Amino acid sequence: MTNQIAVFIDFENVALWAEQEFLDFELTPLMEYLQSRGPVVMKRCYGDWSRFSRYRDDLMNNAVDLIQIYSVRAGKNRADIRMALDAMETAITRPQIQTFAIISGDSDFGPLVTMLREYGRYTLGIGPRAVTHPLLSRACDEFVYLEAVLNDYHGVDDLHAPMRANNEEARNLLVKALRIH
Repeated sequence: MTNQIAVFIDFENVALWAEQEFLDFELTPLMEYLQSRGPVVMKRCYGDWSRFSRYRDDLMNNAVDLIQIYSVRAGKNRADIRMALDAMETAITRPQIQTFAIISGDSDFGPLVTMLREYGRYTLGIGPRAVTHPLLSRACDEFVYLEAVLNDYHGVDDLHAPMRANNEEARNLLVKALRIH
């Protein structure tokens, strides 16, 4: 049996980053990247879906389980602890799953990654460059920046598109390229 992958997404962390960067976050390129690494047998995404309802269709089209975590006060929910508990339960009860993909930039997941590694699991972290804390990226067996994953699947063509006369489009393309590099 090939290496099975479980994916846990801290959606609030990723969606807020995308909104700050004025990006329209699409999950499909991320899922294609993960599937290229092996069979993705579990996909869970944590967030307050009343805040992120516009992303639900894309997530459900990729067969992602949406875990509803209600916010207890503005800007704060309990997704981190729920995600960590679910990941550890999976590590304990499903020994066939050897790779855990943690999609977030939050340093709070550093201890989770460390514990998964202690259980002999391979940890793949994926997070936005601008918000990923070094404690998380260093804790993982491997860490990939989300921008690199997204650009591998659809952004590179944008960089090679012919320039139009519209200065605003050219400026936006330049800003995007500078952020990536």
